[in-house]
Amino acid sequence: NNKIILFPHIEWMEKNDLLLDRLSKAAIHLNWEQKESQAFWRGTTTGFLDLDKNERLKIVKLASHYPHLIDASFSNISQLSEENKKYLIENFEIKEKISPIEQIKYKYLLSIDGNAFPGSFFLQLFSNSVVLKNSSNYLEWYYSGVKSDRHYLEFDSDKDLISKIHWLKDNDKKAKKISENANVFANENLTNEATLAYISKLFRKLSEL
Repeated sequence: NNKIILFPHIEWMEKNDLLLDRLSKAAIHLNWEQKESQAFWRGTTTGFLDLDKNERLKIVKLASHYPHLIDASFSNISQLSEENKKYLIENFEIKEKISPIEQIKYKYLLSIDGNAFPGSFFLQLFSNSVVLKNSSNYLEWYYSGVKSDRHYLEFDSDKDLISKIHWLKDNDKKAKKISENANVFANENLTNEATLAYISKLFRKLSEL
C-alpha cells in the first residue's frame, strides 16, 4: 500500500544504542572462520495461538529433528493457553535466554515472526553472521533496502530451511559475502545516527506535500 508511511521505532533507539556498539565491536573481533556452522534461535512463544500455525514452534520442532544443523529453543512461554503451555513444557526443553552478543558465535542466525515482524532482525544484520528470515508479509521501514540472497536468506518454514542451511554450508565464501553485505548495509542505514537522518528526511518530504 503506497499510502502507508513506515516509521522507525524511536522508543527502541536509546536501549539499542549501547547494545549496537557492543555488538559491532564483538562482531569485528570474531572471525568468520571461528563461528559455528549452525543456525541459531532463542525467543518466546509469541505468534499464532494455534500452535500448528506458530512459525517459531515450526522451527523448534525442526531443530529437534536436525540438531546438528539447528539450535532453536524457546526461552520463555507466554500468550498461550494452559493446555498449550503444558504441551510445550512436556515436549520441548525451555532453555536460557542468550544475548544478541553471545549469538554471533554462530554463522547463521534465524529471524522468525512472532506477533509481528521479528524485532531482532535489524540487530542480526550487524552480526557478521548470515540471517535466515522466514518469508512474511510484515514490513519494517528499512525492508525495501535489504534483499534476499544479497543481505540475508529468505526461507519458508514449511519447505526449505534445511536446504538453505545446507547451501550455506556448501557455499561458505558466498555465505560470508552475504554476512558482509548485511553488515555494510546495517552500518550505513541502521545506526541511530542513520535512523535519525532518515526521520529528518521523512519529515522534510512530508512537509512538502
